[in-house]
Amino acid sequence: MFNLRTRARRVIFGAALLLFSALAAPSVPGAVPGKDGDGDLAFRKVKLFFLESDRRSPVNSGLDRSVEFERKRALYGAITPSDQRERYGNYFTFFWDARRRADVTVRLEYLQQHLGPEVQRKEQRVSGAFGRQVNRFQVLGDDYLQYGRVLAWRAQLIENGRVVSERRSYLWR
Repeated sequence: MFNLRTRARRVIFGAALLLFSALAAPSVPGAVPGKDGDGDLAFRKVKLFFLESDRRSPVNSGLDRSVEFERKRALYGAITPSDQRERYGNYFTFFWDARRRADVTVRLEYLQQHLGPEVQRKEQRVSGAFGRQVNRFQVLGDDYLQYGRVLAWRAQLIENGRVVSERRSYLWR
């Protein structure tokens, strides 16, 4: 009898604790619960690609055909070594849906290796967005060569100054 009563108390206490933690979770003003947004404007997929020279690349060029294709696509038309160096860096592609017409700003915030906690930002405005959308961002050339690789990032869909959807890397704070 004592053992059954103790278990029941533990179950009730655990359920109450879980409910309390869900209700008392801090909310960020302007942020949307969850990462997929309100349904009308939402990220579908994120594609990341990092390009650097062959001698330093952690990926062997013969291992994966899709990685080799991305590398060749990024370097297409770069003849000289200096042209190729200008294309080294981070490539971001964000796929998202707009189920109604909206004026949206797609924002990429990121931290780079040599800048410490200083957040960099790039934005693209999309007027009258409807249907499937694709936005591409690049951190290349002098930005990459001087300040290093992107370590953490966050992408946001913003409508009327309000964040309606967000995706972020694991390392983003």
